[in-house]
Amino acid sequence: MADCSDDVRLTGRYGGTNLLDLPDEMLSDLLQLSLIYLGVHVNFKTIASLTGVPNLQSFTLAWTNQIRELPNFDNVPKPLPRLE
Repeated sequence: MADCSDDVRLTGRYGGTNLLDLPDEMLSDLLQLSLIYLGVHVNFKTIASLTGVPNLQSFTLAWTNQIRELPNFDNVPKPLPRLE
């Protein structure tokens, strides 16, 4: 998969159903990705694996109340500069 993007911003609408999850393969080969922002997805339960984002610099979850477990961060830079 050729990748040109450097950020993924998925913002739902307050009061809407919005996203429930992301498929694992969504973040499996995004070599240039540096930012992930997931906001206002109150029914969101699982986060895709972070195995394909070696240049991740910022990971933000906002209004994602149902998430009970974070994905493995073994393949992201250490320390992750921004985790919110």
